[in-house]
Amino acid sequence: MAPRRPSRLGVALLLSALWPGLGSLVVGQPLLGLTLIAATAASLLATLFFYGYVTTPVLWGLGLLVAAVGARRRASGRPPWPRRRVRWFLGWVSLAAVGLVVFHLTWSAPTAPGAALTSRAGTPAGPPMGPVTWNAPSGPRTIDPAAAPRLTVNDLGHLRWWMAIATQPTGSWDGFYQLEPFGQTALRYQLAFAAYALAQAQVAKLPAYRSPINEALEQLVEKMLHPDVWSYWKWESLAQAGRWTEDPVAEGNAMYSGHLASMAGLARLLADRPLYQTPESLAFAGDRHPAAFYSYRSLLERLAEQFRTNPWHVITCEPHQAFVMCNNHAALALLLGSRLLAAPDLKAAVPMYTKAYGELFRGDGDEPTLRYPHYTTLGRTLPFHLVLGDGWAIATLNGLLPDEARRLYAAYRRRVFGSADDGPVGVAPAPFYERVDVGNMRLSSASQPAFALLAAREMGDETVAREILATIESRYRPRWRGGRRTYQDLSPLLHAVILLARLTPPGGLKALFTEAQPALSWRRPHVRAVEGGAMDVIQAVYDPREEALLVGLVAGRTTKRRTLVLAGLDPARSYTLVVNGRVAASGLIATGEGTLRVPVGGAIPVRCVLAAHPPRP
Repeated sequence: MAPRRPSRLGVALLLSALWPGLGSLVVGQPLLGLTLIAATAASLLATLFFYGYVTTPVLWGLGLLVAAVGARRRASGRPPWPRRRVRWFLGWVSLAAVGLVVFHLTWSAPTAPGAALTSRAGTPAGPPMGPVTWNAPSGPRTIDPAAAPRLTVNDLGHLRWWMAIATQPTGSWDGFYQLEPFGQTALRYQLAFAAYALAQAQVAKLPAYRSPINEALEQLVEKMLHPDVWSYWKWESLAQAGRWTEDPVAEGNAMYSGHLASMAGLARLLADRPLYQTPESLAFAGDRHPAAFYSYRSLLERLAEQFRTNPWHVITCEPHQAFVMCNNHAALALLLGSRLLAAPDLKAAVPMYTKAYGELFRGDGDEPTLRYPHYTTLGRTLPFHLVLGDGWAIATLNGLLPDEARRLYAAYRRRVFGSADDGPVGVAPAPFYERVDVGNMRLSSASQPAFALLAAREMGDETVAREILATIESRYRPRWRGGRRTYQDLSPLLHAVILLARLTPPGGLKALFTEAQPALSWRRPHVRAVEGGAMDVIQAVYDPREEALLVGLVAGRTTKRRTLVLAGLDPARSYTLVVNGRVAASGLIATGEGTLRVPVGGAIPVRCVLAAHPPRP
């Protein structure tokens, strides 16, 4: 018996399964077949550049459907699809493609929950920042607002946007991207860099404002504990260790646990109280297994234990891979926690990692570079480079190995900006595989300059920082909505990275994680709240030398007066209040709890100074 020949339908489906359109060619649909072949190739390229995960599977399914219909028609003696129908089909497909292109070209960054859709030109910054002088029993005294930290109006607009995103209920992800849980579009990176930006705003710019920022940071930590953020680790752990686990910090996963520990430490720093003290403070509720519970200390101990016991003294991130960026965050979290908990044993593992860094990740030679990832199963580090990763690693390495960070940054500056001096710079084009704003499926060069901006600000290179920020501002068309400022066409991750860079002074990340913050004290004079304008504050600094609290507010939304609730004052002293350069009141006395309520203007910018008089006899 002669072997049975495969049917035309089977051949068409098999070829279409290999590549959409091939099956259509063998059943007499050359125009459809060639169109599907070309469309699939274009879709794969788009997936490479844009992270578009939907189009290619749809085309594969469409190729199978078209080939099956053509084979059925041919088997029944009918001709393949008439040309009129083919033209109709191609016309609608082309129209849909054009619609998607128009949508991508006009689509902008997500709007924060509750943001008004009416455009605003901005928020008035206030009167010129000249020195403020007032009379005191000891003679005239002066404080210069221009010399004190402050937010710019643009900083404030971006901060307001992230505050709205951060403070929505846990489990609601409006404004975030949820494309996939494994790469940099993952929620954990958006949450972590938003937390670092909020903490930097509080510490570097508003140290005397006990603002809603610390509450928003606590909510970001709570969001980080949501299964939507960490449940990917069940599959990663299966690939890495051959076990199914719903504890995302027990072993490996520094790309999550390092960020979580850093975020929890910063929330505790800002709150000035022992957050996450109990064993159930940081809980991971599993679907099939009992929940895993950690306190802030036990989470740090888990990180330190992994650094100590791993043969390479690193914590893996992806299955069997360790990256310098993720490990930097884990090490910085240990340094911060060691100080907050007065536990020097926690930071004892950090030198093990920094030594491992020199052996595994440090690239030597005429052009110093970083090398990653390190494959623990191979016992070697592959020479793979990312410009984005280099900027990220340099910025975080400054708090661990500052000399090494400077060495790397000098080479990074030459490679990326084409200059090693203080002259004009230009950002070199990113490699094609990095020209993706991970998180919005667009071909762009935004990821590289965003992390390069962070590295430049951390390393004190203001020449480069100004150039990059000017490029970002001109290329991504910032706009105002409801008092909030966003960049068009940028993902939430890059919004957070750019905001962090804008707020970071030279060495700011290093100071945030490794240095004491005496200005961040709620036992000294500070602004506890601003009733009627919580996010109108652009300056809040206490000057211990002049014993004066400096506060700046942008114009409010209405003419209704706002009220500054000041705390940490000494009831045994009297105070003078200077508002917009004029003495508004003198001889003010705080309550027994050390508080004072000060009404100020509504729809006008305000800059005021509360200065202490000598103690009353």
